[in-house]
Amino acid sequence: MLTLLSYGAVVENLRLKLTEYGWTFKPLWFPDPSHPALLLRIEWAALMPIAAADPLARFIESRHTNRRFFKGPKLSSEALSALEAAVAATPNATLEWFDQPERRHALLKLIRMAETERFKSRVLHEELFESIAFDAGWKNATTELLAPATLEVEAFMRGPFSALRHWRLMRAANRLGAHRGLGLRVGDVPARTSPHLGALTSTLPPAEAALAIGAGFQRLWLAAEQSGLALQPMVASAILATQIDASEGVSDRTREALKSGWRALVGEALPLVVFRIGRARKPRVVSGRRPVEDYLI
Repeated sequence: MLTLLSYGAVVENLRLKLTEYGWTFKPLWFPDPSHPALLLRIEWAALMPIAAADPLARFIESRHTNRRFFKGPKLSSEALSALEAAVAATPNATLEWFDQPERRHALLKLIRMAETERFKSRVLHEELFESIAFDAGWKNATTELLAPATLEVEAFMRGPFSALRHWRLMRAANRLGAHRGLGLRVGDVPARTSPHLGALTSTLPPAEAALAIGAGFQRLWLAAEQSGLALQPMVASAILATQIDASEGVSDRTREALKSGWRALVGEALPLVVFRIGRARKPRVVSGRRPVEDYLI
């Protein structure tokens, strides 16, 4: 699901960037049923009549995750409408806000549950810590994996957090409730203190939903960057609910609780991205990107 979400975002970036050159395209997803591995076919076309470049294209390079604590005040109705309009340009992706107390409380419970599971489950724990390039130290950026400096871990917690990448230590710490404390710090507290929480959903089948939501979320994120807002995706509560069985890391009990919780919030729609948004200083370090030449054949 995460891969398909990223494909949707990449293709939306390509479409946006091409408007700067007077071109557009229609993405044809899964164009040949006889070749299921063929994900995308693109039909190029000149913009007719020639139109101005999409303003969101200018913010692709500067868009980064911000894991600092966010502050208010709440966004104006005009600012919220601008974010909604950015998503609305993507068919089959719907933006849901969770600012009403009851809905916000319910979503916070799901976020806390999912983040706790990521430290409680060995499979999810290894998946999480293998994505962090601890060799880079706490001051440097990386071009692959997550730089520890981007995680905004408090200085006094960096040593213990690094040590917890070893499952035997994490398992021992969990006997004292470490997974619950980490679930609060990583998920609940940042979300709870943010002015707004939202999610993107779709009623399409799962694969198509992921592609549509990936594109819609990229537009939302770029619109937030355009407005000088900080944003952090928090996808665990949605993605873990899509796992098939316990072999993928999440326990049956937690998966079913996440599913039923989301069903109560959004009905039969499929949520795949949760995010928090507000105002914050720019991150000290941002994830780097590999040079374009690495991708050319």
